[in-house]
Amino acid sequence: ETTKLLAFLNLFRSLHPRIETQTIAIFLTVSQYEGRTQGEIAKMLDTTQASVSRNLALLATYSEVEMGLVKLDESLEDRRHKTVSLTPAGRSLLLQIKALS
Repeated sequence: ETTKLLAFLNLFRSLHPRIETQTIAIFLTVSQYEGRTQGEIAKMLDTTQASVSRNLALLATYSEVEMGLVKLDESLEDRRHKTVSLTPAGRSLLLQIKALS
C-alpha cells in the first residue's frame, strides 16, 4: 500500500515537484464530480471558494508550467458561476492513477 501511495504522489510531483495536497484533493474531487461549480466543490471539501478557485487555476496552469488538467466553463444556468471538468490531460492522469490500484 505504501508503494502505491508513493507512486500516486510521484505522478503528481512529475507535473510539479511542489504540488500541494489540497490541489491534489481538488483534482480528485473534480474527477468524481465533473460539471459541478467551484462553489459546490468548495462545499464538498469544506473549504472556501477562493481556495478552490486558486487551486483550480494551478491545475489549469502552474506558474509558467501548463498543467492543463482541468478546464472551467461558464455555467449554462448562471454565467456568474463556472463549472469544472477534466481536460484530456486530466483524464489521462486519472487513468494512470487508476492503474496503480
